[in-house]
Amino acid sequence: LLTDAGLKVAESYGCKGLLGMKRGVFLLDPHGVCRYAHVESVALFRRSREELLEAIQAAQAA
Repeated sequence: LLTDAGLKVAESYGCKGLLGMKRGVFLLDPHGVCRYAHVESVALFRRSREELLEAIQAAQAA
């Protein structure tokens, strides 16, 4: 989880939309390399737990 009061992180990760914030999920490794990224086009939607677990497992295996 991240607090982004100035919205700089949201802008750089493509989560700032015309009608507000977009829901984004990012997995970063210990070196700060993004291993998984998904930004929903509409904030009402979200990735399933299963998909996120698969992404975590794939990142750990890399």
